[in-house]
Amino acid sequence: MLKICSFKSPPLIVMSTDGFRASYLRKNITPAIERLIDCGTHSKFMLPSFPSKTFPNHYAIATGLYPAWNGIVDNHFYDADLPRQYFSPSVHDQGWYLGEPIWNTVQKYNMKSAVYFWPGGESPVNGNNCGTKPTIAMPYDSKVPFTQRIDKVIEWLNLADDQRPSLIQVYIEQPDAAGHIGGPDSEVVKTAMITADAVVGYLTNRLLHEGLMGCVNLILVSDHGLFTVTT
Repeated sequence: MLKICSFKSPPLIVMSTDGFRASYLRKNITPAIERLIDCGTHSKFMLPSFPSKTFPNHYAIATGLYPAWNGIVDNHFYDADLPRQYFSPSVHDQGWYLGEPIWNTVQKYNMKSAVYFWPGGESPVNGNNCGTKPTIAMPYDSKVPFTQRIDKVIEWLNLADDQRPSLIQVYIEQPDAAGHIGGPDSEVVKTAMITADAVVGYLTNRLLHEGLMGCVNLILVSDHGLFTVTT
């Protein structure tokens, strides 16, 4: 049953499933995602920015800028001009991140943003002259169960009007993590796809249970796909 919302404007949830290439949707093992497609709108595929890696593309989604302009050109790289010259060990340092991520744009208009593990979300940004983090930024911990992340999203949505984030971004590592272990067409990836789809289903079921499904906008994205390379 849909709730008649008192929200002044519907919060936006952006959820990313890492490494979920478009062709995975044709395997008939993702009913929750297919239900969203049937009830909403979708793109048949996307072209990732180059390089097609997790950090460059998630930050490109957040800023609307290609990696050459948003500062994050790989998951691991070197910059001789910065005090901490290697990106990976100093991923939370301010100097790497350029442009204006959407969570900062939201804050400029006196709204709140919440980021659960979105790459770049824990770091202050240099390029927008404010250097602010999201209103809420969860420190990354890959061991946090996916359902626990979704429970926190629901908790944020149930906050009072003056505390509720207008933008919520949440990230899960699958099926990318499995793909790097077994390859893009492996059984471990198939299992990870089912897991990722179950998380989407858990989110929509929780929204329905809380009477929030008609109160929010939901965008499901991925950063890149996976491809088998032979030598």
